[in-house]
Amino acid sequence: MINITVNWSDEEFNFSENGIIILVDTLRASTAIPVSLYSGAKEIITVRDEQVARNLKLKNSDFILAGERNGMKLDGFDCGNSPYYLRNHSNNKSVVLTTGNFCKIIDRIVDKGLPVLASSIVNAKETAKFINKMDYRNVYFIATGTYHMYGKKFQRPRHTMEDYISALYIVYELNEIDKVDESILNKHLDILSKTDQLIKFLWKTEYAQYLIKLDKKMRHNINKKDMQICFEVNNYPCVPILHKEGELLTFRKHT
Repeated sequence: MINITVNWSDEEFNFSENGIIILVDTLRASTAIPVSLYSGAKEIITVRDEQVARNLKLKNSDFILAGERNGMKLDGFDCGNSPYYLRNHSNNKSVVLTTGNFCKIIDRIVDKGLPVLASSIVNAKETAKFINKMDYRNVYFIATGTYHMYGKKFQRPRHTMEDYISALYIVYELNEIDKVDESILNKHLDILSKTDQLIKFLWKTEYAQYLIKLDKKMRHNINKKDMQICFEVNNYPCVPILHKEGELLTFRKHT
């Protein structure tokens, strides 16, 4: 039986051998990464520091610069953490991605000796198939949460339900292939087993509603377009694996 652990990003991580780490940031980093790679991006370079991202762009003018803080695109960047933009513009391109919390977590876990994937509901089934194929017995999900919402800045990340439910949905897909402890699913089984209910639930989560209100405030619809992609269940069968190459931390598509 596969051992499943779901942690929030502000908790301590204890990893065992023969394990794999799954980062889940549904809105939007761990959706943008598989969507970009599935759409033909060469690689997604993740960096924690905004200026490091800008410097990479200065050295490589054809790179796409993607990043946000507080849910908003950084000044001078090509896009925020936007799966909508990247799906349409990243073919045969390298993407530099910087986020508030997702990249911080990568820095914490990159040297733990376990493979790291970026996953959400858009590539849940493909992620489950990969775990089964590679016969990992310990699967560690990290739900990122957010450090901001409605103008507030939190000392610790706010736990966001879309990340937790997306992690459980990957577990649900895994249980369809290989046996897991189903008790972790029971409380939310009605949502997980019905795609229309799952999508409806995700649209109503607090952070999704925050992004919709941000759209109205900024008088654009990019967040809504992003979320429409973020909630496309199993529509991007791609497994992004983290590679450490010198100072660069890069997600590439498993082939």
